[in-house]
Amino acid sequence: MPPTRAPRPAPEALRAAAALDAAAAAWRAAAGPAPAPALRRALHRAAALLFAAREGLLPALPTDRLPAAVALGAADPDAWAAAVAGLCPHDPPALHPPTTTQVEAPEADPVGALCAAAPAGLWAARAPLAAWAAEGGPASDLGLAYDSLLGDDPDEVRKGAGAWYTPDAVVALALDLALTPALAADGPLPAVLDPACGAGHFLVAAARRLRAAAGPDPAARRVATLRVFGVELDPGAAELCRLRLWLDAADPALPLAAFDAQVQLGDALLGLPHPAPAPLPADPAAWCAAHLRPGAPPLCPLHWPLVFPRPLASGGFDVVVGNPPFLAARSARTARPPATFPLLDAGLPGLRTATTDAAALFLARALDLCRPGGRVALVQPLSLLATAGAGPTRQKFAAEARLAGLWWSEAPVFPGATVRVCLPVFEKGAVEGAPAPRWEGAPPTDAVATGAEALPPGGQSWGPLCAGGGAALGGAILQISGQVRDLAEVTADFRDQFYGLIPFVREAGAGHDGPRLLTSGLIEPLASAWGARPCRFGGVRYEAPVVDLAALRAADPRLGAWAEARLRPKLIVATQAKIIEACVDLAGTALNTVPTIAALPHDPADLWRLLAALLAPPVARAAASAAYGAALSAGAIKLRAREVAALPLPADHGAWAEGAALARAGAAAAAAERPALLGALGAVMTRAYGGGDDDLAWWMARWAPPGAAG
Repeated sequence: MPPTRAPRPAPEALRAAAALDAAAAAWRAAAGPAPAPALRRALHRAAALLFAAREGLLPALPTDRLPAAVALGAADPDAWAAAVAGLCPHDPPALHPPTTTQVEAPEADPVGALCAAAPAGLWAARAPLAAWAAEGGPASDLGLAYDSLLGDDPDEVRKGAGAWYTPDAVVALALDLALTPALAADGPLPAVLDPACGAGHFLVAAARRLRAAAGPDPAARRVATLRVFGVELDPGAAELCRLRLWLDAADPALPLAAFDAQVQLGDALLGLPHPAPAPLPADPAAWCAAHLRPGAPPLCPLHWPLVFPRPLASGGFDVVVGNPPFLAARSARTARPPATFPLLDAGLPGLRTATTDAAALFLARALDLCRPGGRVALVQPLSLLATAGAGPTRQKFAAEARLAGLWWSEAPVFPGATVRVCLPVFEKGAVEGAPAPRWEGAPPTDAVATGAEALPPGGQSWGPLCAGGGAALGGAILQISGQVRDLAEVTADFRDQFYGLIPFVREAGAGHDGPRLLTSGLIEPLASAWGARPCRFGGVRYEAPVVDLAALRAADPRLGAWAEARLRPKLIVATQAKIIEACVDLAGTALNTVPTIAALPHDPADLWRLLAALLAPPVARAAASAAYGAALSAGAIKLRAREVAALPLPADHGAWAEGAALARAGAAAAAAERPALLGALGAVMTRAYGGGDDDLAWWMARWAPPGAAG
């Protein structure tokens, strides 16, 4: 059994990397400057073989002699021949060292030559790889060896790249839902694409299924092996993917170079798209340059019509699967440089917003690359379902595809990552069809079927598909008489105000007075906990924070004017809670800050009616359904100002008035009396909206403090 991978780079891995650097230096010294891409390609292939050997997958290839062979091949022809012969003692080849001309051809790089010259040694290594992979488990992924190339903290590097190796159960589910139907159809074997293939986890598994479908004939199995295609931005991961596909195929007639065209190096989101602009630009590089702003960094665009002409000329790929990088647009670590935005938008028009995660753009790109009737199954962050940044992508899929299946998990499924994920599966060009089956649970093998559902129209939230039902916004089920915006102006402030207030926040008392500062954590249903429990603001703990308004006005008149405009009677709404939490600032003596939301009533007499409406169980349940997946924590309700403005008002005005009276009483009550009043308000407002016992029970289960009345 091969050794288990160490969690951090082993000393031999670091020595191997240093040896590769030395090989590159010797190469340049002996043969002159080589083309940078070809040199990098050769060294990455060497690295792939080195780390495969380190993992025990290539026991016949000595790791300590391969870099030396590369270096010697450039510096000393005789030593090169001896080194190669030493690698292959059972089949000593007659090889000459690489020349500059050979370096320019990827298939003739020195490590590729070593592979071709060592059939006995390398062929013997295929058996342990196949046996190990058949056992499953994390060590079966050769891509894990690549962790050693990532530095002292592989997890941190992966976070920056948005890349995590996909569990086998997720890969299997994606292929079950996307590839299996294609294999059952008449016609040639399907063409499978992974647009962010990494070390090839999806592609290797897909190739195995394709070969199984092809039968025992070696020629048919060879064709099946070459029906998988991948794109990867990281050269080392791309080389590992090629190596894995080659080793797993175990076909003497397929050289390693056969996979060069199958796995292409480049940025899947940049470059000439498919369908290509008409007429096709004669100079793709010039086309890209024309769509870049000054200061753009070096890029590696991928021109889809040129690198995969055959599958795209026939309409597109039959199946597109994978786990693209999750790259938040507002994170300094993962955001794309703004100078590249015009090029990104040229290939994916109308899809990028200031908050769009790269994973949503990969999903849209996958749909463009898929043929009509084909299937797309890309792992996505759960936030795809509801965030505004993914809205254009949801709208595109609602217009061009139907949902064929959906799996999601509230619990993290990626080792080392806390992000919650889903796997939507789409059939392109079939906007109508049978409702899609849905599964929930982690890992996918333990998922529980939750029924079938169709894709919501337009760019609406897909959260209701996973939220377990509940009343829909817009009055489809609730009995409503308008929206919050009819009674109030709803606003959310910006981070400028948050950071601007920090220097002017003080502890109440000790000579300091001013408006109370209410953070999201201080907002409770019916009242605030200001002064009753501490909070943190700007990294500082406060017992009872106030804002020094006089000092704020003197230092920043613009910010002072903003603060004064907020000092009026209002409703303050917290976000990221399990129910909608809100309280009334009746005297207008509080300042709320990001990420809270303020509802400023047109008539202050409506404050208690607004509070009762926002605390209503059916409203909270509908909001939770629409916002499912958008919040930082599982089950929380994340609302933006415009979503609060669109919350419905009840049709039963008599019950609504009763609820408003309970809201007023609850806000004035002692803390010990408040739960009973809130429970009574929940029951009354459920009736005001025409809700049912299930709405009230759902709400009580999420809130349910001791002593609550139902």
